[in-house]
Amino acid sequence: MNLPTGQLLFGVLSDLHLLDPALELPEGAARSALLRTALARFRDRGVDGVLVCGDLTNNGFVTELEEVARVWFEVFPEGCLPDGRRVANLLLYGDHDMEGRIRKGERVRRLYAERELPLPPGLDEGDNRSAVWERLFHEPWAPLRRVTVKDHDFLLRSFTPEYMGRSPGLAESVAAVRADHPERPFFYAQHRTIPGTCRFRDHLWGAEDGAGDCRRVLDGCPEGVAFFGHTHSSLADEQSAWQGGFTAINAGGFVNAAMPRGRENSTAISWLADDPAPFAQMPPVPAAAGHDAMIVAVVGRRLRVERLDVETGLPLGPDWDIEIGPEAIARGVFGNAARAASAGPAPEFSPDAALVVEDVPDGANRSGASVPQVRVRFPRAEKQPGGLRVFDYRVRVETLAHGEPRLLLEKRVLTPGANRPEALDAEPPCCVFSRAELAAPGPLRLTVAPANAWGQEGRTLRATMHRNWDSPPRGM
Repeated sequence: MNLPTGQLLFGVLSDLHLLDPALELPEGAARSALLRTALARFRDRGVDGVLVCGDLTNNGFVTELEEVARVWFEVFPEGCLPDGRRVANLLLYGDHDMEGRIRKGERVRRLYAERELPLPPGLDEGDNRSAVWERLFHEPWAPLRRVTVKDHDFLLRSFTPEYMGRSPGLAESVAAVRADHPERPFFYAQHRTIPGTCRFRDHLWGAEDGAGDCRRVLDGCPEGVAFFGHTHSSLADEQSAWQGGFTAINAGGFVNAAMPRGRENSTAISWLADDPAPFAQMPPVPAAAGHDAMIVAVVGRRLRVERLDVETGLPLGPDWDIEIGPEAIARGVFGNAARAASAGPAPEFSPDAALVVEDVPDGANRSGASVPQVRVRFPRAEKQPGGLRVFDYRVRVETLAHGEPRLLLEKRVLTPGANRPEALDAEPPCCVFSRAELAAPGPLRLTVAPANAWGQEGRTLRATMHRNWDSPPRGM
């Protein structure tokens, strides 16, 4: 997007999880290189600032924040673009930076002991959170910072003991910002999820206790735009942005951009008791393949949000054109219902597409247990002109034993490269069942429908399968 002179442009990342270079871990070097790539993309676009929504470090060590600063100043010498303009540091702490529990864990201690290295000091110790920040970035730090960039205010709330589940001072800070610039968008950022906003239908995890405090403050602020991290939920999902009483945007995952729950190949969340993924027959879409970034352009009361894959620079989806303010919110133009209604035609299978059913007697489920399986393969559905890319597939199995079809089970499967740019999501999809899941009398009918991120479906493929696993299906 070409901006008029004087307008605001900033980059957005979340969850860097940088590691101590002294450990000489391959993933540590890869993350530092990836951050360098992301910041270089922002630099080349001439951003006015870079917002990072927490978890700058993986374990909360001072040495890890030193690595963040080293890469920052390598790309932005003296904190500036090549033309000498300053780049605003809009970074904030997350729970990995401040909780201390992670750096005290047995695995972390073992990594340092094996290399005969002393444990570095923690950012949560003493006054390190401010003293180290100010030493590295040469500017003041506070748990809630107000930074003004081109007359636009950013309120940056770090995850700290003062702000775990509470938002002291936030209402007063928001009131001051709105009084100073009553007609102008302002930006709020925190690490953990703001509940009831993005991807609410899938119960996006990670909201801290009491996070409704910030939600109540922002609900009356139609000019407010809030960013949050922590979820590692991929920006390829159209439901990563939301508008209600204010605007909220999930900042995605710089490392490990995962896809939403409730799919046969979703990422498992081990500490959620109701997560069905550990019992799945399929491995998850690799979260490690996703590396999210955004570039936000602000022109008046309009935001243009580009979603990018850090590695390739390719888009993760169409740009979001977001109008903010009381009139826009009253019209509901960026609400979920309006966006779904204007999403264009659903993705479609090609006219000659067909299902292929394969017996896999020596299959293995996600946990590695040996399980006789049945694999249903189908071609990738294609995006239609003016529509969105395929997001997942609804796969239903009905029994025909008693004349009328009766639903036996339903699964949703993500497209294999759902968290990568569409141009790189070329692998044919499939859905896997255990034979036990298909234990029903009589023939079975399979149906597969492609869907976009709003759940809107294209044409359904059908096939009949008999209990003789060696018999090919008969198309319907």
